Amino acid sequence: MNYQYVYNNLINNALTMGRAKKTNDGLDRHHIIPKSLGGSNDKSNLVLLTGKEHYLAHKLLVKMHIGADRKKMIYALWWMSKTKITGKHSNKTRITSRDYEHSRKLFIESNVNGDPIRKEKFKKNRTAGLYKYDDISMGKSLSRTLAKLTKEELKERMLNSTMTADQKARALAIQRGKASSIEVTHLDGITEIIFSDQVIEKLNLTWPQIKYRLHAHNGLLLDGRVVKVINKYTGGNKWKKK
Repeated sequence: MNYQYVYNNLINNALTMGRAKKTNDGLDRHHIIPKSLGGSNDKSNLVLLTGKEHYLAHKLLVKMHIGADRKKMIYALWWMSKTKITGKHSNKTRITSRDYEHSRKLFIESNVNGDPIRKEKFKKNRTAGLYKYDDISMGKSLSRTLAKLTKEELKERMLNSTMTADQKARALAIQRGKASSIEVTHLDGITEIIFSDQVIEKLNLTWPQIKYRLHAHNGLLLDGRVVKVINKYTGGNKWKKK
């Protein structure tokens, strides 16, 4: 079969349809000449494809190429197979189990672990420290960095990390004092307001442990102090009295 001919027809048919990208329209931008093979982001090299067409295009690209270029196309197909099932595109296109198995098999066969020469070269370079990162040094470096940060700096770091919109909102809420809080009565009778993100630091208990003591022991802690929830933050600048 002339896979190049089939691929060209697929692209040309999509181009003649005059599609326009809209939010959540199920269309994907596809590089006619893949970027890994020298393609650009110019409009002349881009086409809008449906999820089914996009996946078919990448299957054809694997069949159209050989050698190192084919390995690149296999990687792209495997990445797409994974994201179509579990990633942000999972609600657009469902691939069959056969297609998933096929792309996974191709990836394994072409992967560095399946090439003894490339695998040995990778090990030598890593041992020689030619790669910028490795698991051990990254872990130690990260631990040293986090240990130097204040509580406020850690919160700011969390906000800049990969988080969902809800997680970012909750982190901001805690930073601004918008968190669930408890009233603690100490043994000397003095009461104190403690926010949910402070309980480990001040009471040496986790928030779930606090909730357990509230529900099962009327808030009585093992050391004799008493706690009670006074405000439960529910998001959106709203608190629920308890």
